[in-house]
Amino acid sequence: MEENFILLGEIAKRLSYKPGYTFSIRRIDDEKALISLRCPSLPHSQQQGEEVGLTINSTVKLSAILTPSDALYAFTNLVASLELHEAAEWFKIDDRQIFLAHGWGDDFGGFKWEDFMNLNGKYLSALKSFMGQENR
Repeated sequence: MEENFILLGEIAKRLSYKPGYTFSIRRIDDEKALISLRCPSLPHSQQQGEEVGLTINSTVKLSAILTPSDALYAFTNLVASLELHEAAEWFKIDDRQIFLAHGWGDDFGGFKWEDFMNLNGKYLSALKSFMGQENR
């Protein structure tokens, strides 16, 4: 798995995203690595004028990193998770969040594309509550 970890690290060094964002990688054990995307400052979705920094992490099975495309895919998913989470926080109705991106105890990873597009699962009850339709 050492070669897989090295490949992941080589791709991480070459990547860039938005200004100030940084990618990193850390070995968890022989089988897994933690990849991260750090953002120094974002506007706060609930408190106007405030900013917040964040780091989003993902655990990667090293056995899945066989090619540069596999490594790139892992980082692509990391970026997509960050942006989907931000979309969930900023998408509002009557200036109130529709989705509770943090409301269920999962910082990142719990909110999926299907939840956003299809108003699925636990997030649907949050939407109904926000729209005043709790009993319908």
